[in-house]
Amino acid sequence: MVDAVNDAGLKLMLDTFHMNMEDRSIPDAIRLAGDRIAHFQANENHRGHPGTGHLDWPAIMRALHQVDYSGPISLEPFRRADDRVALPIAHWRAPREDESAKLRAGLGVIRNALALAEVDQ
Repeated sequence: MVDAVNDAGLKLMLDTFHMNMEDRSIPDAIRLAGDRIAHFQANENHRGHPGTGHLDWPAIMRALHQVDYSGPISLEPFRRADDRVALPIAHWRAPREDESAKLRAGLGVIRNALALAEVDQ
């Protein structure tokens, strides 16, 4: 659709939580999107903090590096340490605990994977 509209104002926002469900390969989808990417959300397969699920962050960051993506990468974890029904996706509710340490750790996972991607090239 981005190519069909052919307007510089229309780009893609990729979200690894959704890509995990929709795409056979997140790195391949990133390479296919190429320079059409305007924003990238780094979320685990279960909406958690990067590094707490099964996503291959080095491969994902390598693909972003391969397409020369230099835009923002945001974390949007909604996973709470609470098993009440629907709470893990109820992102409008404040968490019971301060998640700053988890966010810093997730950011570290992404930064390390980006550093590895740059070294691999």
